[in-house]
Amino acid sequence: MSGFFLRFRDGIVKSYSELFAKNTQDKDSAFGAEEDFRVRYGWYNSLYKLAGGDVTKIEEVSKTNLHYCLTMLQYKIELDKAESNNLKNKFKKNER
Repeated sequence: MSGFFLRFRDGIVKSYSELFAKNTQDKDSAFGAEEDFRVRYGWYNSLYKLAGGDVTKIEEVSKTNLHYCLTMLQYKIELDKAESNNLKNKFKKNER
């Protein structure tokens, strides 16, 4: 029975790799502090983000389909990265 759960977990980690990837950033950087925050608050931080910061909606989010929630979280992470890269590229163009 435990083999099933391990395969399920591995499938989730692979499907939503942006959510479960190890952070290799330097612990002294801002990203290290962000990683510490995510580790400290774990799933509560994810529920909070999915609830749009509205504490009254956290219970509703917790009843939502797991795959829907993980897909939305991964989408938000990738969108943030794309927007960050666009800003970096604009700054680089302005420096020239």
